[in-house]
Amino acid sequence: MIEQLSSVTAGASGLSGASALRPLMTPGFGVAPVQEGPGFSELVSRAAGGALETLRAGEATTHAAVMGRAGTQEMVEAVMSMETSLRMTVAIRDKCVEAYQEIMRMPV
Repeated sequence: MIEQLSSVTAGASGLSGASALRPLMTPGFGVAPVQEGPGFSELVSRAAGGALETLRAGEATTHAAVMGRAGTQEMVEAVMSMETSLRMTVAIRDKCVEAYQEIMRMPV
């Protein structure tokens, strides 16, 4: 599962071309200039990286608990954090797939 999230993090960097699709804005015509911020691909990459780090930290804590170097409470907290992160990742994936399917159903 962690390897699959790593590929998502690496693949998200290929979406940088979407940031070039911002509308043309001319200052002085009542339109505020575009402020450059993090792009969609960067936000997806950060979210996937954060989820990946949570899963890795949880695995390390679980392994330490099995070896007797971490307490039960630490292990339970790590597992709950991993579960929350995984559920969020799966929910985002499901929404992306749903959006893609909706786009594919649109008439041309």
